[in-house]
Amino acid sequence: MKFKIVTEPDASVVIQNAAFKDAFSSIAQTTSKHVVTAMTEDLVQSVTNTIRLSLREKVKVEMTRVISETMKRQVRDTLSVKIEEAFAAAKKSVLVSCSTVIDEAVNKVTVECTKSIIERLATMLSLSAALPSPKLLHRSLRPL
Repeated sequence: MKFKIVTEPDASVVIQNAAFKDAFSSIAQTTSKHVVTAMTEDLVQSVTNTIRLSLREKVKVEMTRVISETMKRQVRDTLSVKIEEAFAAAKKSVLVSCSTVIDEAVNKVTVECTKSIIERLATMLSLSAALPSPKLLHRSLRPL
């Protein structure tokens, strides 16, 4: 039996070969550029998404605040107008009622005063009718 010995070169021999170095260097540079480009794109996309989410939340909070303040102001303004209208109507109603009460009171007092004056005059007239006439009174008071 015959044996044949086959020897393979050590990897260090292949690595030190100039052609291998040139080829591997070119592949490594291309791969490195590709990895850097891909990582940069991923980083840009990640930062973009983070900023977008952050801004979206800030915009949502700000919009909620602005809408809330606007709605509060509109409701307050509307209520203020309605309250002023209600108070104006109530004031008018109170003034009309007061005027009616005053008119009725003045009329009542006027009627009572007029009745009192008429009654006194009637009493005075009835008393004066019972008295002798001034001529008779004058004659009766003459000395004798």
